[in-house]
Amino acid sequence: MAEISYPFASGPGSIITQEQWSRMASAWQDNGVDAVPGGSDLRVSSSGEPNKLKAAPGHANIAGFHYHLDADAEIGFTSNTSSNPRMDLVVLRLDRAANRIYLTVKAGVASASPVAPSPDRSWQSPEVPLATILVPANSTTVTPSNVVDVREYRGSRIGVVNDPGSLPEGVIGYRPSDGSFYGMGKTGPIPVAGNTPTATVARSTTQPIADSAAVEISWSSANYQSHPIWSASQPTRLTVPSGWDGIYLVGANVEFASGSATGYRQIYIRTNGSAIRGRQTVPSVGSGTPTRIEYSRPLPLRGGDYVEITAFHTAGAATNLTVPGQGMPEAWLHYLRPMP
Repeated sequence: MAEISYPFASGPGSIITQEQWSRMASAWQDNGVDAVPGGSDLRVSSSGEPNKLKAAPGHANIAGFHYHLDADAEIGFTSNTSSNPRMDLVVLRLDRAANRIYLTVKAGVASASPVAPSPDRSWQSPEVPLATILVPANSTTVTPSNVVDVREYRGSRIGVVNDPGSLPEGVIGYRPSDGSFYGMGKTGPIPVAGNTPTATVARSTTQPIADSAAVEISWSSANYQSHPIWSASQPTRLTVPSGWDGIYLVGANVEFASGSATGYRQIYIRTNGSAIRGRQTVPSVGSGTPTRIEYSRPLPLRGGDYVEITAFHTAGAATNLTVPGQGMPEAWLHYLRPMP
């Protein structure tokens, strides 16, 4: 039995082997291309020349070892002599025995529905996939459109940021101001976890609604809000916080006072003061009985968008929205998920 630890300035752990270094350094960084996703680094392409592909310059890490290609490199692949197409996989491979990392093509099996080989994830010869290529039947060439980019990129540590928009693509950051995590996508930051926006507001007094008039419900207070979604200065609005584009559950419940049995009662969701995004209509329950409505639906909303709940009826005379208690009347806006 031996207890082994390293590296140290002196003693048994002051000299380490290549394998020991690799085991230690591989824990610092994931395997992958060392670049921002979508760039040209180590991108594989084809000009249609027989048995030739090209890899662009770039850097990568595999198992604690670094790879650097300083100029375009030619990669060879075998001809397909089969009557079926074949799909190959272009990889960076670590060869521990030869002490090197190199570009190579793993040939697939020709078939009517070809599938690319899987990259090696073993300790001895790990690989980073770069591209798949489709070699047609009885062919020595690959058309540019038959090269599919499948590069995997090294991971990045989670940073602490004030502005998620400053994150590089593919990186996750934590914003202390709202206790949330963001990931930078193709088009901007996407909230991924944390203190997601949610609010429930209520009204504490009756509100008169004129006959056949669309009236925005004015809310008295927020029962709960995770962000500044509702404000007494704009009491009809529930506003999506900046940076929190996503799908939201929006809804309300109300009670129209008992009275006329005439017509119908209605609430609808309006966004940004104009667009109607959904409604619920019910006939009057009848004279002497209040009419209650509850309606909600998911909506795609962006930071700065606001929603309002509008009441409408055709009772023939002004009718109040009442306050029966039991969580009524209320409105809500709850974040569900990022934009698809």
